[in-house]
Amino acid sequence: MTACITGSIDICAARDGAGYIDGRRILDRSGATLGVEIDRKRMIPDQLFGIDYGGRYRFYCVEADRGTEPKSSAAARKSYRSSIEDYRQFIGQGLYKEHYGLTAGMLLLYVFSNRSNEHAFLEAVEEQIGGGAAYILTQTIDGFDGCFRPPELLCQLWKGGWLRAGRGDFFIDRP
Repeated sequence: MTACITGSIDICAARDGAGYIDGRRILDRSGATLGVEIDRKRMIPDQLFGIDYGGRYRFYCVEADRGTEPKSSAAARKSYRSSIEDYRQFIGQGLYKEHYGLTAGMLLLYVFSNRSNEHAFLEAVEEQIGGGAAYILTQTIDGFDGCFRPPELLCQLWKGGWLRAGRGDFFIDRP
């Protein structure tokens, strides 16, 4: 699922003349690891990449939700609530800049396999953060649950509107 998301964005961005910056390149440049320590636990995004919009840059962490994680959990496992808190610190408070050695902005792309999970996630964001989560973008791509077959190119991830937590649509194909 993560490869389909990032591969689709890479191909569709290139078609529009934007440069895709692979996560490995970001990590090699900074000497950082993908994962980061937050509150004595390790948070590891499913993927990291950047876009060069002709000399203007933005970076993205990707979370691919296949519907297997709990919505809320007191245990030390990943849940919506723990992800929201981790990204509130990592992106919302700008910790990514030091960790990855970046100066440009970063957004979180959270892709869901069904709309009910996306809705539950956005409700949890509203409860935990309220309107201060403009760095969280969501989209649902049907067909990533159950018996999975790789989809056709998902250009709606590049050209389509993302729901922006606390606000309206956001389009990543624009700087």
